Amino acid sequence: MAYLTFADVFKCLYNGADHKINPCNKDVKCSQSEFFNALFFAYTDGNDQAFDNSYVGKFSRNERALPAELFKFYAGDTGVLSDDIEEYILPWLIDYYNTAEELYKLISSDEYFSDDIRADICSSFPFEKKSDVLAFITKAVYSTMSRPKEPETLPVPKRADHFITEYDLDTAYALPPICRYFCGRSDEIKEIRNLFDKHNRIFITGLAGIGKSEVAKAYARCYRDRYKHILFFTYKGSLRDMIMQIPLDDNEDKNPFGTRNKLLCRLDSDTLIIIDCFNVKESDISASAEYEVIKKYKCDMLFTSRSRFDNECTYEIGEMSHEILHGLAGRVFPEAEDYSAIVDEIIELVHRHTYAVEITASLMKVGLLEPEEILEKLRLNSIDPEITDKVKTVKDDKTQEQTYYSHIHFLFSLFELNDDMKYILSCSAFAPNAGIKARPFAKLCGLTDMNTVHDLDGSGLLKLSESNILSIQPMVKDIVLTDLSPSIESCRDFLKNVFDVCTAHGIAVPVKSLADMLIEICRHIDNSDTDYYLLFMEEAFGYLEASKMLGHMETLSNIYCDAVNALPEKENKYLAKMYYIQSANIGLAQGNYSKAIPLAKKALDLADDIGLEFKANMHHNLGYLYYCNKRNKECRAELEKAVRIYQELGISTNDTLQTLALLHHVSSRS
Repeated sequence: MAYLTFADVFKCLYNGADHKINPCNKDVKCSQSEFFNALFFAYTDGNDQAFDNSYVGKFSRNERALPAELFKFYAGDTGVLSDDIEEYILPWLIDYYNTAEELYKLISSDEYFSDDIRADICSSFPFEKKSDVLAFITKAVYSTMSRPKEPETLPVPKRADHFITEYDLDTAYALPPICRYFCGRSDEIKEIRNLFDKHNRIFITGLAGIGKSEVAKAYARCYRDRYKHILFFTYKGSLRDMIMQIPLDDNEDKNPFGTRNKLLCRLDSDTLIIIDCFNVKESDISASAEYEVIKKYKCDMLFTSRSRFDNECTYEIGEMSHEILHGLAGRVFPEAEDYSAIVDEIIELVHRHTYAVEITASLMKVGLLEPEEILEKLRLNSIDPEITDKVKTVKDDKTQEQTYYSHIHFLFSLFELNDDMKYILSCSAFAPNAGIKARPFAKLCGLTDMNTVHDLDGSGLLKLSESNILSIQPMVKDIVLTDLSPSIESCRDFLKNVFDVCTAHGIAVPVKSLADMLIEICRHIDNSDTDYYLLFMEEAFGYLEASKMLGHMETLSNIYCDAVNALPEKENKYLAKMYYIQSANIGLAQGNYSKAIPLAKKALDLADDIGLEFKANMHHNLGYLYYCNKRNKECRAELEKAVRIYQELGISTNDTLQTLALLHHVSSRS
């Protein structure tokens, strides 16, 4: 169970620093003691040797507490500490936003802080500006300076949900921000709460864009005090993939799905799981073994779906009243009251569809067309109101007359999108459904500023939350994928930057966000450039493997195999990579080494069509699978072949070092 000491806070800050520079002396590489003395610059009076390496080393290992005099010095005025952190520590950090967010995770997972103290430390989270980060780091440092090396009393461990805090799943599956324009639905939220008194699985159903996801998020926010944990999942076609993608450090587990399932089965009714976009036929889930597993969970579960489920507890979200939608239009477009009659007619023309009203109001706000012009265009393009009562959800996730998509398509066409807007929208279609941090995403897009992103947010086509989480509404995503057809060519810069992050196994984006985004790219990109598409997936798979994202590996393996099998002519180089990916997935992700070994052999048989380095890597991979299968003699033979090729090529990389280390280990046991 996590217990945060000052040593942990210090190490988090120090690990986030660029140790090649020293803000006090640019030509001097910093050490731990220099960093520590800079942190307490006022106390040390600028003496970078006040606390030596021996002292700092002991407290960084939590072997020694800070002197009481140090805490007393700052007790009267934390502003002095804040000033020193701003002048000497923040310039040292590579990305102080990321460092602060890592520190936030540590504080959030520490159950020894009282709720009041934790709330005070984290009062400036989420971090919008530099001053928020500064206030948070100052409070984190100050609050832990006098904390004992060990907790004086131990809270009672919560066994059922220990894995959630251990793997920080509250952050990995955090509730996405609710739409800033959300309004109404109070009666619906209360009714969902009443349904939970009798059922633990509830399906919120309704049309696309009617507000199902926002109602689910609003329910979670309204009743958050009832739950210890709220986990928000997005369904992407497979419950197995969704569960497998829960990031646990269990790469040696031979049954990763079973492990995750057992942990989820232990959760009680004080945990809420939301599964968004569960758009499947009822006949499909009734035949799904994974759904039969989920039905055994004891925690509260809330699904959102466009489909109906006659054999489940369902609650259908309908259109909101005209008055509430008029108020929604006013939230988006403050001048709506000046055009009250026009707004009223538009609401009825779009059949009181929530998102259609919101995006129409956004169109008025950006001023591309006058409200009268928008109304006239809607009149000319509107579907006959007589058929509006036919727009209902049905069991096959379709509608008899998809008027809502027709309206959104038409309104989308009224925005005068320039090339930059089209590019950002295309890239945004690959963002995780739960959203992604705006700054790292902008860097991946190669943007030098956020102006176009803010323009798209103002238009309602993108959502930028107060905590700078960027997301795209599912209906807009569908339209972008259909109308703009994001391709390898149109998203070239974005794909190159993502590719570079994968190649370097970098941390430009949190691992789970990047893993989710890789799957979305590989699933939806126009893959007319076959060579690049398959190469991208190969590099993405390598990133997922190195990051131990086992569930994502399995999903990407299936996408890659489908792509290769769909080729009219299956070249050996593609088949070799397919067998390699299958063997890595089945062996490393699923722990089925016996089944993985023949696949690795198939890849090795075709390796000459790719090159000697790939052949050496496959000898290593096959050797590792033999090692995991306790076939040491065969393992050693394969590793020796890999080493000979590496020596022939003159290659010395991390891969070669791993091969030599494993060979030495196996040889010592022979």
